[in-house]
Amino acid sequence: MRGELFRVQMRMVKRIFTVFFFSIILCSCGYDYKEILRVTNTDGTIDAVAIDLLTGATVATPTKIYVGDKGFEIKGEPVFVADYVDGLTMVWDGAHLVVRAKRARVFSFVDSVDVESSDGVKKISITLNILNRVKL
Repeated sequence: MRGELFRVQMRMVKRIFTVFFFSIILCSCGYDYKEILRVTNTDGTIDAVAIDLLTGATVATPTKIYVGDKGFEIKGEPVFVADYVDGLTMVWDGAHLVVRAKRARVFSFVDSVDVESSDGVKKISITLNILNRVKL
């Protein structure tokens, strides 16, 4: 009876630690990052930017994608957050962005975003195509 209770408590502690750890890594402000891919839409007004967070930790490298006006600096909320990302590509089809990867463990994804550009506010739709989703 006591052994089972201890195992349950240890599983809870592991889950809490995991959530806390990834919250700090994925939601922290003031992080260092490396831009790995920037793709401009067909009319030249919107950029999609993929970055790798430079955590310095011995964990998988978190990757985030942001969408904004041409030449924007990384800020705001990402439209995609994942780790274990392999073979990432982004392709524009008008106001539609297709994000593809051979493999990824996806934490969050937004399928549309409003972007303020030099031409006014544009609604951008986003499709995610991951060949092999790593389970959480």
